[in-house]
Amino acid sequence: MDSNRTWDLLPEANFGPSATARFDFTLTFEIAILSILPSGIFLLLAPQRLFWLMKQPYKVINSRRTVLKLGLISLYAALQLAVLLYWALGPERLELQTAASAIMFINGLLLLFVSHAEHTRSLHPSTLITVYLLLTLLFDCAITRTLWLLPDTDVIATLVTTTTVTKLLVLVAEVWEKRSILLSRYRHVSPEMTSSILSLGVFWWLNPLLRTGFGRFLAFADLYPIHGSMSARKLLAKEQKTWQSATTDFSQDMSQPEANGWGLTGAWFLVLAGRAISNAFFYQMKYRFVTAVRGSLCGLIYCKTLDLSVTALDESSAVTLMSTDTENICQSLTLLHEIWASPIECAVALYLLYMELGSAAIAPVVVIIAATISIMRLANYMGQAQKRWVRGIQTRVDVTAAVLGFMKEVKMLGFSDIITNLIQDLRVRELKLSKAYRRLLCLRVFIGNFTETIAPLATFATFVIISQTTGQPLDTGGIDNVAYVSQNPWILNLSIRENIVGVSSYERDWYGRVLEACGLEQDIHEMPDGDSTKAGSSGVSLSGGQRQRLALARAVYSREKVVFLDDVVSGQDAATESHIQRSLFGERGLFRQMGTTVVCISSKIHSLVNADHIIALGGNGRVLHQGTFDQLKSDTDYLHGLELEQKGSGNADGEAPPSRKYEAVGPPRAPEDEAAPPGKVLGELATYGYYFGSVPRWYTVFFVSIMVLFGVSFKMTELLLSFWTGHAKVDQDTTNFYLGLYAMLSGLALLAVTTGAYFYLIVMVPLSSEVLHARLLETVISAPLSFFSKTDVGVTTNRFSQDMSVIDTELPFALVDLVINVCVLVMGAVLMCVFSGYFAAVVPPVIFFCWLLQKFYLRTSRQMRLLELEAKSPLFTQFLDLLQGLSSVRAFGWQSQFREKYLDLLDASQRPYYLLFCIQRWLGVVLDLMVAVLATILMVLVVKLRAHFAPQFVALAVLNVMTFSQSLAVVIQGWTQLETSFGAVARVKSFCIETDSENFPTETSSPPQFWPSRGHISITNLTASYNPQADPVLRGITLDMPPGSKVGICGRSGSGKSSLLAALLRLLEVSSISLITIDGVDICGLPRQSVRRSVAVVPQHPFFLKHRSIRDNLVPHHHHQSRPADNNTDERILSLLHRLGMRDIVIDRLGGLDSPLDADKLSQGQRQLLSLARAVLADKKIVLLDEANSSIDERSEMLMRQVIREDFAGCTVVAVVHRLGAVVADFDKVAVMAGGRMVEWGSPGVLLGKEEGEFRRLWDLGGC
Repeated sequence: MDSNRTWDLLPEANFGPSATARFDFTLTFEIAILSILPSGIFLLLAPQRLFWLMKQPYKVINSRRTVLKLGLISLYAALQLAVLLYWALGPERLELQTAASAIMFINGLLLLFVSHAEHTRSLHPSTLITVYLLLTLLFDCAITRTLWLLPDTDVIATLVTTTTVTKLLVLVAEVWEKRSILLSRYRHVSPEMTSSILSLGVFWWLNPLLRTGFGRFLAFADLYPIHGSMSARKLLAKEQKTWQSATTDFSQDMSQPEANGWGLTGAWFLVLAGRAISNAFFYQMKYRFVTAVRGSLCGLIYCKTLDLSVTALDESSAVTLMSTDTENICQSLTLLHEIWASPIECAVALYLLYMELGSAAIAPVVVIIAATISIMRLANYMGQAQKRWVRGIQTRVDVTAAVLGFMKEVKMLGFSDIITNLIQDLRVRELKLSKAYRRLLCLRVFIGNFTETIAPLATFATFVIISQTTGQPLDTGGIDNVAYVSQNPWILNLSIRENIVGVSSYERDWYGRVLEACGLEQDIHEMPDGDSTKAGSSGVSLSGGQRQRLALARAVYSREKVVFLDDVVSGQDAATESHIQRSLFGERGLFRQMGTTVVCISSKIHSLVNADHIIALGGNGRVLHQGTFDQLKSDTDYLHGLELEQKGSGNADGEAPPSRKYEAVGPPRAPEDEAAPPGKVLGELATYGYYFGSVPRWYTVFFVSIMVLFGVSFKMTELLLSFWTGHAKVDQDTTNFYLGLYAMLSGLALLAVTTGAYFYLIVMVPLSSEVLHARLLETVISAPLSFFSKTDVGVTTNRFSQDMSVIDTELPFALVDLVINVCVLVMGAVLMCVFSGYFAAVVPPVIFFCWLLQKFYLRTSRQMRLLELEAKSPLFTQFLDLLQGLSSVRAFGWQSQFREKYLDLLDASQRPYYLLFCIQRWLGVVLDLMVAVLATILMVLVVKLRAHFAPQFVALAVLNVMTFSQSLAVVIQGWTQLETSFGAVARVKSFCIETDSENFPTETSSPPQFWPSRGHISITNLTASYNPQADPVLRGITLDMPPGSKVGICGRSGSGKSSLLAALLRLLEVSSISLITIDGVDICGLPRQSVRRSVAVVPQHPFFLKHRSIRDNLVPHHHHQSRPADNNTDERILSLLHRLGMRDIVIDRLGGLDSPLDADKLSQGQRQLLSLARAVLADKKIVLLDEANSSIDERSEMLMRQVIREDFAGCTVVAVVHRLGAVVADFDKVAVMAGGRMVEWGSPGVLLGKEEGEFRRLWDLGGC
């Protein structure tokens, strides 16, 4: 027998813990600590867990797996009984072993009941059982080893070995995921909720998702649902250690037995593997917490917005809170636990340092305190600088979002260049503000490395309505939910049917009656997809009249008992207005049939015939008259004061025609995904070239060179320390030499990293961000009108907000970290190979493994980043929709429905947000385990070859294998973070490349100077569409407008009136057989901006530049005048405003011409008057008016008509009008449109004389 077998059991009865004759624990210690202690804890916890489980419902179906698991546990319990009988009845009766076996047997029996309850009543494998089995399995291995080493213990050793193997089988059965046998109602949950603690610890549950992402493009449906604890409707809430000195001590002491080295090797692996798994759990909990906080913040902001008064709502602040501020908070929370953990780590490290160096450890304490105080002082300045930067972002995003909502008007007005310059200037200003923060950040890097009512426009009536819907307080009274239609219709980028039905359920018969009553049947019939046609953002695909009727149909469909209508028929033609009056307000109209109370603002006297009670308000908001319509007619003074010209009401009091069933064209189609497949635009070197190509090439070369210098200097200090410690023992006089050399290298490294960070963050990043933003902005501004009709404003806003935020913040920091760590990694590999030559053989396989790892990982991470960015777009769309229609949402009482919809979208966006964190930690776990393997390999080399290594070089090798492994992990993580951040660059790149431009290469001709000088417009065989692939909206139109002529365009809503103006402004695509000339110049060969800048336009929906003065809004081209001189003096501007009745408002209410124009303080009609003033001050020979008088009262209309007659006397005026009385009085020619064709053309008097003519029919319907 081997001498090791001469031991008896007597020494093993001592507690130890160390055995006297071998490198091992005593059997008593192992039984007491490794067996009785964990078994006792399980014995205490298991009954409590069983009691809780018995209250839960069954969650799995019957399967063979249950029988298999119970059979294995029964076998395990039987073997534990056999072990108990051996120790109790055997020749060596040891009481401690007998007690331990008894507890283990009881636990085996208890395990039967707990495991069955966990299996049938829990979604995931039991954490308690898994941890207990895993720990005791490891401990049983140690006990089994000891028993095999002791003499005459073969029987019990064999029995314990069999028990241990059986326990391993039980553990395998226990951690087996149960998804395939879950009841159907539980199978939709995330794999995270059905995985065992072992799978969670190494993120094994993500492997199927990673394989899917590696094999094909990920779709949103492939993403796992988020954990229930991170739902937007719920909320939820580290450890790290090192071991190095023991290795160095071991290498210095040759007398220590080799067994100690193998024990130390095992300890290295256990510590590092344990750190990897514990870090995985820590980061998983941290990211759950961050995700929960994000969901809470976004939900709170949205809910608070629902409760805010419209007058108190700052849209720009709300949007910034939802985007930049929330993201900054979440990024900061990732470091929350470092606040308390870092001081503890520092204290432990300093204690260990003190044990090695004694009082010399005070030096780093002084440095740490000085650096901490400096950074704390610096943090105050950084916070202030960041606030200024965020305000700059807020202003830019606010202006951008406002512009994107009015792109049709921006293009009509010829403001594309102005808007481009304005927003780009805001971007440049924002980046200048960021430099102060970035400079402070570089300083921190330095320190860190150094350690119905008639009313004029200014009426109180709108205030009465708005107060009920915006939370503005009145003196008394209250109101329940109401239906509300504002002057500016609130239209969502949904189908026609979805806009009308809203949150109500779809009822086909009632839906058909509403469409007929609101005059939408013919419009829907002419749409390409019927009522499944998308309305576009803010209804850009519809005419102004169609938007109003769509919003009116939503109010009617809701069947609320009270309806507020704010001048909803102002944009309708005479026939449509008459039909709405009859079908809704007539004696048999829908409102009377439902007994609905209707409060309607109107500026038309003939629209009040059906009113039961009329309240007439004056400009000061006081009641001038109230009573019936007949009583109002008797007040001749009031009527004369309003200068109303009454005309018969025609058929306004007729009956509504019988309703019929309406068959929808088809169900609303799901929105098409406009984005390119994730990953298709990523992973290309072209994306990196696109980014770095935005700065001069030598910038990149200089930055990389300075960072390489840092890596060399930084790692050379470690090499210097190794030589220093080696020579210090034999030559004490070398201290000053090495100290000076060390100071020089350290200073060079510090200078290099600070210079590199400063150059990149202060010089390269702002320039690159400016160029990329300019490219994105130019692409959006140049996009055709059809792009905005099919793309949500929130999607485009997200590119200017989230994508630019990633490019400004995440990407630069990821790039700097990557470059620094690559340089450190390369130098570390060199030193490690030089001083541990055998270890160099491991480097190539490690690099190859890392290459395969990042290739496998990146395919999914890139796509996940793109999905995360794209999932935010619906949030922005929903939020912007709420901001635009808050009054309507509150009036209809839809707050809860909108809140629930937003929370659903938020939960959907949380899925890629959280999963991106998880797959990043999956990578971290794999790399941490690789570090453990590398450290183990190094320890094997140290144990077997320690005689060949000097102690200081062993320390250097250990240090570098740790830093190499960690740097390699950081490099791969940084690379993946950079790749995911580059997703924003790829989105910008693909958007700029793939988005069509309205400008064609052939449109390069230059118009004559001061063109047009006469204003002669000629149209021949005009056929036009919104895009080349769409059906024409205008067909075969030919007309001639002599210089100075006044041409009116009329027809029912949706007949093509506004489209004709759009064609003149090159907003539509004109066919090759068509010809449009102005003063003999074919405008199809001119740049579109030249055409738009050459005419004056008053759009139906006024647009004004935010954060710009009133003067800049009235004379926006004063810096780009095409005329020899600018005659728009303050006197001329104020005189014109006085004629329009706006001078007092501008001076008293708005603060004068130099004050910023806040359009929210003006009514819709007042905005129209300012828009007309802008057209007058433009001094153009051609003026286009798109229903310019649709939202103003009769008195203001008379002022507007007078200004048009006088100021545009020598101009060619083309106006879309509904009030035909103005056409007869003010216009030379009239074009009558129907179905995209011109059905009549001639002078108003002649057309009025045609009894069967279309113009005469419109006139007879009350269109004057």
